[in-house]
Amino acid sequence: MKLYAAYGMNTNKYFMPPDLLGRGGGEIIDYRLAFNRHATIIPESGSTVPCVVWEMDEKLEKGLDYRETYPTYYRKENVNVKLSDGIILTAVAYVMNDTGKLLAPETSYLDLIKEGYKQHGIKTDKLSSIANNQRGIDTSNSNGGAK
Repeated sequence: MKLYAAYGMNTNKYFMPPDLLGRGGGEIIDYRLAFNRHATIIPESGSTVPCVVWEMDEKLEKGLDYRETYPTYYRKENVNVKLSDGIILTAVAYVMNDTGKLLAPETSYLDLIKEGYKQHGIKTDKLSSIANNQRGIDTSNSNGGAK
C-alpha cells in the first residue's frame, strides 16, 4: 500500500472513493503551492504545503493516474510529509510537468480545494492569496517546469 499526498482537489473527500483510508492532514516539506489553472507544487527549501495523506492501492493509483493525466500533464514524485503528530513519512504526490506561466485557478476549482481543506481541519486563509498573487509568474526555468 502506497501513501498519496493530495494538496489540490483530491483533498476533497467527495472526489475520492468513499472507502478510502486517510492518514489525516500534514504538510509536504520543502515545496510551495502554485497554480497554473490547476494546483501543483514547486520545490522551495523551507516551505511547506498543506496536504491530506491517503492510503493508495493499485486500483486507486490507476484511477488517479487517469484523472491526473499521468504521465503527460502530471508526473509522480516521492515527497516527505510531516503529519500533524510530528511523524515524517514518504508519500507520492502528482506534480505538474510544465508549469510555464503561473495562472490563477477558476474560483470554482479553488472552492473545491478549500472545501477539502476544511473537511480535514486545514486552514484555508492562504489559498486565495497564493492563487491571486502569482498571475503571470514565469516558472519555466525552475524545477517546477522540469519534465
